[in-house]
Amino acid sequence: MYKFNKWAGAGLCLALIGSLLPRLDARSAEPDRVVINELMWMGSSASALDEWIELSNLTDQAVDLSNWLLTKKTSGNETPMLVMPTGASIPAHGFYLIANYGADSASSRLGVQADLVDSDVSLVNSALQIKLYDADSVLIDITDDGSGAPLGGKYTSGSLWQSMERTVDASDGTLSSSWRTATTSVNFDSNEIELGTPRAAKGNSAPVAEAGPDQAATLGEAVLFDASDSADPDGDAIVFHWDFGDGATGAGSTPTHVFKAAGVFTVALTVSDGQAESADSLAVTIIEPDPEPTVPPPDEPEPVVPKPPVSPTQPPLPEPLEPSEEPKPGNAPAVPQPKTAKILINELLPNPQGKDQAGEFIELVSLESAEVSLAGWKLTDGSKTYSFADSASIEAGGFLNLPYATTRLTLKNSGGELKLIDPFGTTVNGVAYTAAKEGQAFARVELSTRWQWTEQPTPGSENEIISTSEDEPDATTDSDQPDDSDEADTTAAASKNSATEPRSISLADLSDLPSRTLVKISGTVTAWPGLFGASSIWISDGSVGVEVVSSNKSFPKLELNDQVELIGTVSTAGIGRRVNLKSGELKIISSDQSLAAVASTIDELTDETIGRLVKVEGSVQSVKGQHLTLSDQNGKILDVFFKQSTGLKANTYSVGQNLEITGLVGWSSGAAQLWPRIKDDIEVLGQVEGAATEASTTPKESVDLIDEQKPASQSWLVMIIVGAMVVTGGVLYLRHRWSNKKEAGPM
Repeated sequence: MYKFNKWAGAGLCLALIGSLLPRLDARSAEPDRVVINELMWMGSSASALDEWIELSNLTDQAVDLSNWLLTKKTSGNETPMLVMPTGASIPAHGFYLIANYGADSASSRLGVQADLVDSDVSLVNSALQIKLYDADSVLIDITDDGSGAPLGGKYTSGSLWQSMERTVDASDGTLSSSWRTATTSVNFDSNEIELGTPRAAKGNSAPVAEAGPDQAATLGEAVLFDASDSADPDGDAIVFHWDFGDGATGAGSTPTHVFKAAGVFTVALTVSDGQAESADSLAVTIIEPDPEPTVPPPDEPEPVVPKPPVSPTQPPLPEPLEPSEEPKPGNAPAVPQPKTAKILINELLPNPQGKDQAGEFIELVSLESAEVSLAGWKLTDGSKTYSFADSASIEAGGFLNLPYATTRLTLKNSGGELKLIDPFGTTVNGVAYTAAKEGQAFARVELSTRWQWTEQPTPGSENEIISTSEDEPDATTDSDQPDDSDEADTTAAASKNSATEPRSISLADLSDLPSRTLVKISGTVTAWPGLFGASSIWISDGSVGVEVVSSNKSFPKLELNDQVELIGTVSTAGIGRRVNLKSGELKIISSDQSLAAVASTIDELTDETIGRLVKVEGSVQSVKGQHLTLSDQNGKILDVFFKQSTGLKANTYSVGQNLEITGLVGWSSGAAQLWPRIKDDIEVLGQVEGAATEASTTPKESVDLIDEQKPASQSWLVMIIVGAMVVTGGVLYLRHRWSNKKEAGPM
């Protein structure tokens, strides 16, 4: 009997140890637990107190929730919120919904009945933190970090209420990456405006694709694409697929591609999170490079090239003898040959007020003294060609207006070129233009080879040059107008030299230069490498800002307010200008000065301010995804875009808040955007107006506050008890061995 008791005692110790070990730390098996899965902390369209909490069971068996406790943060201190009743249970992989109102209440928008209706459900709109304890006071889960705005969920006053959803059920609930704002609506009353998934599995949100602005480049130039602003609302990893529109494809967020032909290409981006996908696109205009100017040597006549005989099947050459020319003595009479009529492209309107295609036009002018038939003539922009009808003609010395509805040739706002081709296939006239400003026409100056932007379009009549902010004429190709003057020679020589010697200019002068011009510029860094693009920085001189792009990301270490000097070539990005950095041609001049933002009103932000560092004040009208809408006191609206790479989140701010935001001026969909860079760029000037507040309710039961350290101290207590049992079992075992030896006697 004595031996049996000893072994029974040891067995009892081992049994107790086995039963207590799983309770040493209830969170050791992190994936197999109950978590706080969703909260509606801002109320609903029915009531600011229509709040609820959803628990989720991640285990394969039902969990008894009897006497489990939820606590909240009040004035910085943890206080009890409610205790779950005896018999409460959550099924395996199921949900347990706790609501302030029942689904049948007029103050609730829930379309499904809660498991527990308790008026002690009370959630705050800031410094939110909820903790879940089991019946043994072991901390099971923590929701939110307890500081600032909640990590998910938002409401747009009077129009939309969105719950706070867990992204990865078993993740650390104090991290912002563990939460998202609901984008689907399940189990709410019909025709209501709440988003969330109470007592239902969460849906997957499609990623948002951002392909970037339209671009223009010269044939042979590598085009850099940047989709780094694309994002997934659920925090899922995303995959990028590019279709460049010329048969080639690419991957990654920032690929480069070289187009092998001139034209306009639609580049399509598809972004996928493995379950859903979204698409975006941009247009890329590829322009033939300008021909190198040919300057004859001084004081040397141009060589005379004999003209081959004209056969009946060969089209006449563009420079035949005039019919009036007399034959030279002693020679056979010259055969009169038809000469190409003197028809010029005279004016363009690429970017009219309002809808582009509805107002675009191309104007021709005739320098002939008789009416000219245009049968067989063509206009081309490099990708599309318009052929004149056999009946088309232009009057002597007259103008012919060709609207988009006639030609179907799209004049790109970012720049392009046009060519006029005669019936013999000869390009008789051409013009290249740079980025177009809204409402301004590109016009020939007094029928010369000079062109200039004008504020006054004159379709069908003589050009009227009303000076714009651009004093210099823009670069153009006029293949029909050779000019042998000294001025032309000087201009051509300067153009030729510009290919190797950079022009030192101010940032403001960039808009006057054709693409591929080599320049030297300087400015202050307002966005460091990778902030607004994987391969770009932004610099400014206080009034003008410009993007600097490096295809191989060859930037030195740069910080805000570094003064830099660089060499690169001018190109077009959307409606703005940018500089493509030559490798190794950027140096830091100094770092001891700061660039102040220009205080601006919303209506002062135009396309001319793209890249400028500004400071704007207004109130938040709406928050959606990565965008925040700001309104000033005059009712003007500004889109504030929180780029993914900055780490800033639009839903940190709420409708009604007054903000002062510093950032760079961007451009999207024909309107200005503001791009904040760092947290300090945003200052809250006022409090949220009309925000739902925490209900001032009294708990129905008095529950002793459970200190956050209590579970840890209880675990130590259990370990001490277990250790004592192990020691006791060991002592009993040694006594048993000793007793057996005494009975056996000496060997």
